[in-house]
Amino acid sequence: MRRALKSRKSTVVEISYRPEQTAGYCVRCNRFVARDEQAKCSQAGHDEQEVSGVIELDAEGAIPAELPRFNWAAALMPPVWGPLHGAVSGIILLPVMIFALNAVQAAMSLPEEVTLPFRIIVWVVAVAIIIATLAFMYHYGTRGWGIAWNKSKLVRQEVVTSEMISAFVRRELLWTVPSVLSLAGFLYLVISFW
Repeated sequence: MRRALKSRKSTVVEISYRPEQTAGYCVRCNRFVARDEQAKCSQAGHDEQEVSGVIELDAEGAIPAELPRFNWAAALMPPVWGPLHGAVSGIILLPVMIFALNAVQAAMSLPEEVTLPFRIIVWVVAVAIIIATLAFMYHYGTRGWGIAWNKSKLVRQEVVTSEMISAFVRRELLWTVPSVLSLAGFLYLVISFW
């Protein structure tokens, strides 16, 4: 890994980084990890293909920045956030959310002549769909930062500094506002048509 530095006299000096002097995002560990001599994840030995980006370690050999643990924008509105970050599976959640709300509405509006066992089955299915939907949203929230990192241009940079990571985190945090507004609008439409 090489980095070009310009001095005052505009001469270019090439600096080589050994893999153990860098860090990257490990897909399996779901966080930034230092690399070992073979460019693998130093935490769990995951393969070098599972560690993306080249982050310059600080003077003490520590990772200069960390990603937040939970991405609220990804969790609150995967149908909007996911496809715009290259995770097309997020769009699946929109029909699932609508189906979950319809299942609850159906369970609440069962006719009185419906038997108790059938009522229980309908409520169990409705609750199971809601739990599955929330689990999907939680999954997107916990993996959201990694998804965003792997789709960002930082992965293709020769070297990523702590300032670049901070700018990336600030940019991604801006997604929270439209996600909250999208979820609020979706819930408003659902409630108003209910």
